[in-house]
Amino acid sequence: MKNINVKTKSGGAKTSSAPLKKQAQLTMTLFPKNKKGVSPIIATILLIAIAIAIFGIIFMWLRGMISEQVEKFGVPIESQCERIAFTATTDGNKIFVNNQGNIPILGMNIKIKTDGKTLTKSIRKPIDGVISPGETDVIGLESSFPFANATKKTITPVIEGKGLKSGSLVRYVCKTKALELQ
Repeated sequence: MKNINVKTKSGGAKTSSAPLKKQAQLTMTLFPKNKKGVSPIIATILLIAIAIAIFGIIFMWLRGMISEQVEKFGVPIESQCERIAFTATTDGNKIFVNNQGNIPILGMNIKIKTDGKTLTKSIRKPIDGVISPGETDVIGLESSFPFANATKKTITPVIEGKGLKSGSLVRYVCKTKALELQ
């Protein structure tokens, strides 16, 4: 190994080995002193772009959380729920629904409590798609749904309205008109 003598400020000689010198040269080639970092203009542009991207993500997330206003017959759909009137009776796994109001009912949300569990099922009227005013219709449930043995049975009407922004049809559950069955 080759030793190098280096003079210190105190006048004495200090011995250094060649591998240390090679290590210093290697460090200087990996991190040259004459190179500069990212320019302030590019750094500013990057920060602004990142901030806009984060704002866009948050905006889209919040937009999905805000519900769209829905109308039926030109008025808010919530007020149309007040015009719904219906009766329902059961026979095994069948529900007989009589629409006594003047709003068509699209389907029913059925909620049962059995064996300490609560189950919910959404039924859309299958034949003509709606239970018209004055019509009595049968909603049949598959035998795997334990409706007949439930200790508590609640049905809630579902109506359909039009979204003001999207223009698409939107289902709306009229929770204020839930009916508990015997």
